[in-house]
Amino acid sequence: MRTDDEKLRKCPTCRKPIDEDSDLGRRDFARINAKLPGRMGMMDIDRVLERKERIYVEEEKPWRDPAKPVWIPWGQLRTLRTLVRMGADVLVSCGPGPEGQYRVGWLAADFDVKDPVPDTWIVKDDDALDDIMLAWFEEVDAQ
Repeated sequence: MRTDDEKLRKCPTCRKPIDEDSDLGRRDFARINAKLPGRMGMMDIDRVLERKERIYVEEEKPWRDPAKPVWIPWGQLRTLRTLVRMGADVLVSCGPGPEGQYRVGWLAADFDVKDPVPDTWIVKDDDALDDIMLAWFEEVDAQ
């Protein structure tokens, strides 16, 4: 996989460094994005679960100081908003933080672009984050 005759140095999704021998396969969006018009581009969705025709989506973002708004790129934000308007429940998780914690919140269909996830809370670790998905599953399963 090559871009401009050099291997990619960062994941196109999370921008974390990758080693020389990594093969991102279809996660290398550069090839297909070059074929799309304007600034449009492919994106990934981090976690999706379907249960009884309901959709749970979890989108991961890097940790950010809770005093600052959650940052989601505009194109991705539009896509996630569309999913919410179609009935999906979209949880945004930011982390892990310096102590392994996550900042989480549900994306609303009528969010403010400058602060798309205004009501966030802190969960202590991965297990607590998993508990949110399991609670969603149990709620949907009971319906």
